[in-house]
Amino acid sequence: MTKTRTAAEAVSLIKDGATIAINASSGLLCPDDVLKALGERFEKEAAPKNLTTIHPIATGDMFGTKGVDHIAQPGMIRK
Repeated sequence: MTKTRTAAEAVSLIKDGATIAINASSGLLCPDDVLKALGERFEKEAAPKNLTTIHPIATGDMFGTKGVDHIAQPGMIRK
């Protein structure tokens, strides 16, 4: 049994109202594939919604990395 998941599999586990932590330094080590999968899931399923995000520094928007722009969608982020 493997403990490795695809980005889509990982974000399928996030429930409405969850708190997610995103750790990166601008575009450096940004989990861009995961954030992209999360944004795509929301576009298809309207879920997860009302998320709380914790990211102590800007995540993305450097070197062409979208970062949190993937999840900046009305109804997706509560705070």
